[in-house]
Amino acid sequence: MTETIDLFGLQMRLIGNFFSSDVPVLVNTLNQLASFRKDPVTLTTELKKNYQYSLTYTLPNEESKVICRLQLGAEKIDIHLEPARITIPALQLQHSFHLAKNDKSAATFIVVDQMVILLFKNETYQFSIPSGQDDIPCQFVLKKAALDAWELVKLVHPT
Repeated sequence: MTETIDLFGLQMRLIGNFFSSDVPVLVNTLNQLASFRKDPVTLTTELKKNYQYSLTYTLPNEESKVICRLQLGAEKIDIHLEPARITIPALQLQHSFHLAKNDKSAATFIVVDQMVILLFKNETYQFSIPSGQDDIPCQFVLKKAALDAWELVKLVHPT
């Protein structure tokens, strides 16, 4: 048995049960979460251990960007997802590559004391979580980008 939440299409209207937003947002005619304004949208939530989180997004042009901002203890990690590259300042990493048409997703796993981030199905990064930290404050900043889907799955580990 697992717990699974999968929001896409008309179900994106329920996204407010999982995220708070700093500006008014709407679900547009394409069933994507977008802003009323041209300003970036900051969505805030908390990630819990033993869950997998994934989001699928649309980056329509070169100015589009999604920033995944994680707070691990005193350390902040910003992962910039852009049409032609990803940048993770905490790792001094900037990686440019040509995106395939369907490479528009990011998944996050939190298992024991490690956070694993899987980007575009082929890039994996791992971060240590400070002991005693159960929830990870997380922000997704959408700049001229739209959120297409949000999925949460509880990971089951055999004992």
